[in-house]
Amino acid sequence: MSLLPRGSSPTLDGPVSPRPSALTLLAWTNVLMGLSAASATFATCQVLGEEADFLAAAFAFAIITAAYTRDRLTGPDSEGAPGSREAWMARHHRAMRTWMGLCVLLALVTAVLRPWCALALVLAWISARLYAKPWISARGRRVALRQLPGMKVPYVVAVWVTVAILPVAADNDLLTLASTWLWALSVLLIGSVEVINNDLRDVGADRLDGTRSLPVLLGVARAKRLGYAFAVLGLLVSAPVAPLVGLVWGGYAAALLACHSPERDARLRPWIESQVAVAALAAAVPADALGL
Repeated sequence: MSLLPRGSSPTLDGPVSPRPSALTLLAWTNVLMGLSAASATFATCQVLGEEADFLAAAFAFAIITAAYTRDRLTGPDSEGAPGSREAWMARHHRAMRTWMGLCVLLALVTAVLRPWCALALVLAWISARLYAKPWISARGRRVALRQLPGMKVPYVVAVWVTVAILPVAADNDLLTLASTWLWALSVLLIGSVEVINNDLRDVGADRLDGTRSLPVLLGVARAKRLGYAFAVLGLLVSAPVAPLVGLVWGGYAAALLACHSPERDARLRPWIESQVAVAALAAAVPADALGL
């Protein structure tokens, strides 16, 4: 009989390396991030009074999952500590590349079936290239757009809006409505809180990489306070079109930010990366049900 705890395995660096939970594996494979993107699409349909668009949701899921999986696969070369995300991804590198390929294929299929998804796909591809490729001259060297001061937050959330909101609004001729842009602005603001949460995790790597994210520029405490301000502003902007969504999602995002610490990061990560599902659930509640 093995003396190791159930769900553990021996490693070279120590007697026990706990197996990641199912929720953690979903986070590592970026499925939760993709589901957040799909949830943003469903929330957009609800807020703008349209039927659920499963094709647009499939597109958002596919392109966001593929993009974040590619980012993980092109990350550090070292396998990391036993039980870490890096070690797990290194062991499953081939499977993750296959998974990424399937997501790209799904994105291409939806782009063929839906012209506005095709436009969003092109814009997302161009944005990804501009974001990661060093093409800007600064201080005698070339840097990527993500390395410019404070650019990570607005750029990432703008891509999310392009992928999750543009196809729905454009396909239903809603681009000229004020409610569409109020909703898009609220997503930009509250979504920024999630990006700040991710930047808090990556602050050490960003410093080494020369990426001046908000936590690097402002420090952790000030970046958190800015995140709270974004959540409150998102709540206020969403009040005319989706007050319950702004209240629930903004409050949830701010609570995760308040709970963040290096020690809690691994436990909070799945809840951070899937948080937009909270917005979709809140959007599904009829406005008159709570008198809003």
